[in-house]
Formats: sequence, structure tokens, C-alpha cells
Amino acid sequence: MSMQGVEKDLEGVPEKPNGKTRERKKKPERSPKWRLNRTLKRYVEARPAEPEHMAFIWAAYKRGSLDWLDPIFEDRELDPAAFHDVFMSYMFQNHNEVVIFYGHGKKGFGPVGFVASWLSEKTLMMSKMVWFPEATSRVIVESVVNFVNSRRRQHVIIGFADEKDSKFFVMLCKHGIARPVGHIDDSRLPGRVMIFQSKELQ
Repeated sequence: MSMQGVEKDLEGVPEKPNGKTRERKKKPERSPKWRLNRTLKRYVEARPAEPEHMAFIWAAYKRGSLDWLDPIFEDRELDPAAFHDVFMSYMFQNHNEVVIFYGHGKKGFGPVGFVASWLSEKTLMMSKMVWFPEATSRVIVESVVNFVNSRRRQHVIIGFADEKDSKFFVMLCKHGIARPVGHIDDSRLPGRVMIFQSKELQ
């Protein structure tokens, strides 16, 4: 067996008292260091929902992306017309704005998800976020960071997250565009609900 190059590979590896080399310890994985300018570097858009977007939302519904919203969306038999009526009725019972996220997904640049919110003169309450199968983890972060960063100029943005989703909002806080402001504890809820608020631009 050739030993060529082995000495180089072992350079800097300390020896045990008995002369045997010991394995290098793996460095612990570091959590990403979020920077606003880096996340915003790649182009994304947030467009008001238009009738032509229903085709994308319907396709996402057929693939199960809307199941968690309401049991009615677990029925895959709705045709586009019936789905349009059900979706619009559901969304606009508790929301008055739906925004479509565009970004670089698995199939190139296009719609990757949407957010439904309640918008008033001074506040924007983010309620439901849905991601299409084309969305990647990267474009999800880029889309929401861009949305919150741009809209906080006109509105106080409020978001709610249960414990399993709170890490996502903590990520927004690490970008310097949001901060936690409290939590809700109620026996009628499945667990503690965290409340987050956008940071005012200085």
C-alpha cells in the first residue's frame, strides 16, 4: 500500500501518549448568521393576488399544499371553478389581502407561495402562509424577509407562531426586522403562541 501523501494528511494531528494518532474532533455545526443585505441580494417579488394566480393556487391545492388550512381542502375532487368559490369564501372571511410570492424556486423564477393578511390603516396582521411545492427553504426565507422589510415602512406587522413555527420568526428577528413582544397562553390553544412585531425603521 502506498503511503504517499499520508504524512501531509496527518500534519497537525496531535499524538496520543502511546504514539497513536487520535481522530480530529468535528467542529459543532454553527447556526447560520443572518444578514439582511445578504438575504435581500437575490431578486424576489410580492405581488397582489390577481385572477390569473388562481391556476397556481389550484395546482398547489391538488398537490396537498392547502390541506392544513381547513379540512375542506383535503377534498381533491374540486374542479377549478368550485375550488375558486371555496377558496375565495374561506380566505376573505378573515383576510382582506392576499399577496403572491415570486422567487427562484425549483423550476426557475415564478410563484412559490402566498400570504393572507388582515390589513388596516396602520397594521398588517400576517395570518396564513402557504408554500407551493416549487418553493425551496432559501426562497421561503428570501420572500418573507423581503415582504416584512418592505411593508414595515408603512405598517406595523404582527405575526403569530406556535412553538414549532417560532424558529422561523426568530430568524426574522435575527435579520433585525422584527422582535418578539410576548406570548399567549390559553387552554383552548394547542400550546403557547408567540407574538412577533416588525421593527420600526429608524
